[in-house]
Amino acid sequence: MKETFDVKSQEVFESLSFEGIEKINKISEVKEFEAGDIIYEPYQPTENLYILLEGLVALRLTAGEEAFGAGIIKVGKGELMGAGALLGSPQYSRQAYCIKKSKVLAINGKKLLTILEEDKMAGFDVILKLARAYFERYNYLTNKLQSIFT
Repeated sequence: MKETFDVKSQEVFESLSFEGIEKINKISEVKEFEAGDIIYEPYQPTENLYILLEGLVALRLTAGEEAFGAGIIKVGKGELMGAGALLGSPQYSRQAYCIKKSKVLAINGKKLLTILEEDKMAGFDVILKLARAYFERYNYLTNKLQSIFT
């Protein structure tokens, strides 16, 4: 039997109606990964938006066999990853690598978008929270890069 998780406890979905939450619960599943496992790879077709429930994940830039990759962002409990699945990107742009044993909530991106379109106000709130989270990551990365050059 697949493990389920009630998404109403996630801040990103707090503005959704009971019906919206129930629909998202039906298209979601909890997945567990060991340390060293990869949740998704760059250029892999996007399918799910993920929320980290337990553990620690790094979003990494990967490189060819003769070069090394680098972790660029650590994803902590309650944080999102794989937003391209919700935003229409055909493929993931980074690798999601489990630093520690992790548990994630995988939500089908296309189906989630349909649910959010049914309740436009709540859907707008979810997309706004998603945009804020990714803007914070963007600011973090640009500050990190700027510190290298100053």
